[in-house]
Amino acid sequence: MTSAPATESVRERWESEYHQLPPSGPSAGPRPLSRVLDGEAPYRFVGRERETSEFVELVRSNRLIVFHAESGAGKSSLLDMSLFGRLFDMGYAVLPCRSWESLGDQDPEAFLTSEFLKADLLHPAVIDELDAGLGLMSALDELYGLEERAVIILDQFEELIRNRRPRVFNRVVDWILEVNKSREVKIVISMRSEYQHRLARLIKAARPFSTAYFELPVMQDAKSIERVVASANSGSSTAIEEDAVAAFMEQWTHRHEAGDHLTLLAVQASLYSLHDLARARSVSEDSAVTVTVADVEKLWDEAADLAGETGVGFDLFGYAFNHAIEVRLSHCMEACA
Repeated sequence: MTSAPATESVRERWESEYHQLPPSGPSAGPRPLSRVLDGEAPYRFVGRERETSEFVELVRSNRLIVFHAESGAGKSSLLDMSLFGRLFDMGYAVLPCRSWESLGDQDPEAFLTSEFLKADLLHPAVIDELDAGLGLMSALDELYGLEERAVIILDQFEELIRNRRPRVFNRVVDWILEVNKSREVKIVISMRSEYQHRLARLIKAARPFSTAYFELPVMQDAKSIERVVASANSGSSTAIEEDAVAAFMEQWTHRHEAGDHLTLLAVQASLYSLHDLARARSVSEDSAVTVTVADVEKLWDEAADLAGETGVGFDLFGYAFNHAIEVRLSHCMEACA
């Protein structure tokens, strides 16, 4: 175990140890993709070119955009791996916030100011204006307002609803309306689709012709899913054999044609589990870590055995998802040790 400075917290030490553990494979597993964790593995983010272009066009022509998708569709991944970079390249100041635990009774603008400062997202000129006593929205308008080039992205916005504190949620909505009506800063609200109806008051009261909805569809075409499965082969070595890709797609297609709704997150979790099986096999066989048909069949057999033991219907992707979580938990425990 590496030595840690005395000033590091237990959590910081644990995170340091966790990220130093050898990866199970090239797949990210059941989590959103991000530039921080996946910047060195950009192949993990596949497709969504059309959705990226459509979203950027909505940002250019609107002040308030509700970006929604069902859980597991890849909404946060699209934001972090594609949309942030595209907007930044177009000259936008992109200011994301997706952590709401510490909001409490704070003024929303004061809270966001603190979050953006901690994340080092603000231009030095904006910080100078803040130091001089100007508010965040005024400072952003002063630097970016004439060209409307500042975008605040409020990700995982459903957390403000799920905490069952309507007073906090309503205060944030009122602040968004104030910004929408009196400022040049654009705001994107990113949330799960099942909560979007809670924004009815906001959309109704917003500045006329300034709002738009954008729904990210679940990736359900076989060609795109196959690109995701084979994407790990973008590196110098073969991470999954062609026959294994075909075997995986056979299972996915069977479930898809049966009417099952498989999210991108389920596919990512399944690939993570397969790469973990391949890694374990490679140790015993002293071979390269490459997913083979045998690994797909092993995952299938384990899922079938569990279904037989429990009497629950056979679910390859559900079993793979649980397997991926177990692997992650074992890594957490290893880092704790």
